[in-house]
Amino acid sequence: MTLADGQPGSVRDLALFWMETHYAPFGALLHTAVTGENAAGHYYGEPFFDWISRFPAQVETQNRAMAGVTKGLRAGMFDDYSLQEGDLVADVGGLTGP
Repeated sequence: MTLADGQPGSVRDLALFWMETHYAPFGALLHTAVTGENAAGHYYGEPFFDWISRFPAQVETQNRAMAGVTKGLRAGMFDDYSLQEGDLVADVGGLTGP
């Protein structure tokens, strides 16, 4: 794994996304442990995805991060796997498709 931009297997966008959106809410982790309330929702004052949807640059970073993670996870996943005739694999919720 690398943090280099544009390199196969890079987790750069994931690291940026987590640092920009998840690091600060971790400061509310004790609040979560005591109350059961989601730390990000507590920190941002609203559900995380409601909050992030108002920041297009953060959404783009999130999209790149998730696409990179997915690409790395599925690399070679089906290389030695054959489906029976009629079987189907679906990428449900994928941003960029196969």
